[in-house]
This record gives sequence, C-alpha cells and structure tokens, in this order.
Amino acid sequence: MDSEYQGLLNSKEREDETNGAHIAEKVEKGGETIENTLMKLNVRYQTLFFSSGVMTVFCGTISLLESLRYFYFTNFVVSTFLITMGLIMMILDIPGSMSCLNLWPHSKKVTFFRSFWVMLFSSFILGVAVVGFLIALRKSLRLEKLKKTIKLVSKGAYIDCYRKYSVADPDHGMQFEEFNRMCSDHTNGYIYFDFLDLFIIFNALDEHQKCSINEREFLEWINGPVTYL
Repeated sequence: MDSEYQGLLNSKEREDETNGAHIAEKVEKGGETIENTLMKLNVRYQTLFFSSGVMTVFCGTISLLESLRYFYFTNFVVSTFLITMGLIMMILDIPGSMSCLNLWPHSKKVTFFRSFWVMLFSSFILGVAVVGFLIALRKSLRLEKLKKTIKLVSKGAYIDCYRKYSVADPDHGMQFEEFNRMCSDHTNGYIYFDFLDLFIIFNALDEHQKCSINEREFLEWINGPVTYL
C-alpha cells in the first residue's frame, strides 16, 4: 500500500510539474507575441508607460477639479497623488530618453540615499493603503450592522420600510437625508453617517450614480451580501 500511495504522489507531482511547465510556456509565448507586435507597430515599452502617465495625469486632473468643486479632502489627496505619480512616469519614460538608473550616478552614497527615499515613499504608500483599508472596513461593518438592524425591525416588510422614508421624491429614490433618518430611527441614533460617508455608500448602492437609491436597489442591498465600501 505504501509503494502504491507513493507512486500516486509521484505521478501527481509529475502532473503538476507538467501543468506548471505548460503555463510558463504559454506566458512566455504570450510575452513574445506582445513584444513582436510592438516591434511591428514601432512602439517601445517607454511609449506605453509614457501614455499611461499621460492618462493618469488626465484622470487625476479631472478628479482634482471635481474634488475642488465640492471640496472632498480625501479625493483631493488621491487626485494630487495620481497627478504626481503620473508626472513622474511621464518624466522617467519619455520615449527615446535614458532611464532613471542611467540619469543618476552610481556612487554608493547616492545609491544609499536613493534606496532610503524609495523605502520611505513605499512605506508611506503602504501605510496610507492600510489605513484606507481599515477605514473602509469599519464603514462596511457599520453599514452591515445597520442592514441587520433594519431586517430585524422590519420583519420582512422591507418595501414598507423603504416607502416610509422615501417621501421627498419617490420616483427618483431615497435621498441622503432620508437614508440618515432611517438609520437614526432604526438604531435610536446610534448609527449616523456624515455627508462624505453617505456619498461613498450611495456610490456603492446606486447603480446609475444619481445620488439616490430606488426601491430595487434598496431590496438588493437588504437581501444581498456584505457591501464593501
């Protein structure tokens, strides 16, 4: 039995190695195909990265103007970061220019300071990402707690609950203030969202970005899984 079991394990390992080799071969062929296509089009990788930087700056500028219009601080920070990173990509990847490694001297002192700043900025970006993830997770858990409370209090009469609070413009859907009133009434004022949180919540629940939640979207949220913000 031991020899038979060992034989099965060996055959399984050989099969896994064969599958891994096939995947690696496909990836290599795909990369070669992309490189050949770029060569035929006379396009270098620097041009692609430069184009990505241009589009990043363009999108960041639009987002920045929108954040200044309503003064969303978090959107302002993200937009500024996008514009900065896009400009760096454009500068480092100008078609026909030297790379950043060739632009900087290769002395040990410069290499140390360059590594230090790279680590510092990378740690900052990682820290911002972790903090943002924790904040988003907390908001998602609060929204999930609200949903469970509404389901417990409404006892299945979700449509009546929605129509009770969506009174200002029933055809358009539930507004920010009405959603907050529903939150406060069902939790005795324990759960209440500010304007920025409501904007994020409605952005997740509203399919058509109309700053309101219609009856169908409300029922999908109530009966659906956890909504991650």
